[in-house]
Amino acid sequence: MTHLLRKNSQIPAYMAYPRFLLTMDISETAKLVYVLLLDRARLSMKNDGWEDEQGHVFIYYTIEALAEASGKSEMTVKNALAALERQGLISRKRQGAGLPSKIYVKVQTESCPTEGTSFKSQTDKKLSTSNKQSKPIQYNCLLLSGKLWTYLADLNEQAQDRLERIIEQIKSSEGITEALKAGDPMAWVSAMNNIRARAEEIILQELIYGEDRA
Repeated sequence: MTHLLRKNSQIPAYMAYPRFLLTMDISETAKLVYVLLLDRARLSMKNDGWEDEQGHVFIYYTIEALAEASGKSEMTVKNALAALERQGLISRKRQGAGLPSKIYVKVQTESCPTEGTSFKSQTDKKLSTSNKQSKPIQYNCLLLSGKLWTYLADLNEQAQDRLERIIEQIKSSEGITEALKAGDPMAWVSAMNNIRARAEEIILQELIYGEDRA
């Protein structure tokens, strides 16, 4: 049974699909296998005992389990893993006869912020067009660090506060007063709708899209 989304709808469980996969020259099966591996790696990041001596997170995911999870044959999964390894998206460390290999999942990203720094400061100014291209990197870093929802909540709070201030500034500069509201309600509503639309566009450019107009 399905239903249309509402603002308070509960989103079903999902897996992260990194944007960089969209343009990679690998099969759809390889992309699916990578998503499954990345999802398990995210769990390993949140739990103890899944780091090697160098602090690198690893996972175990057998060929049989991957075949079952993806709905593909074991041979197809083996080919997908080989393709991912050639692309540098995973590396495998064999553990011996009869034992599953350690799998190290890699992400195609630049350096994530270190502790004490964040992407949030970037929202205080318009980002350049070149910085817009780093949005997928920002998303992946936040998602993998478990900080995505906190970041989005902070961004929403910033946007709401900025929106109200912009609306008040435009109202004041254009003389949209309570007297107008009492004397000509229709004109006041029309003016306020126009002001809100303009204010929302400013917010989108400043905080969401982060790019200058052409």
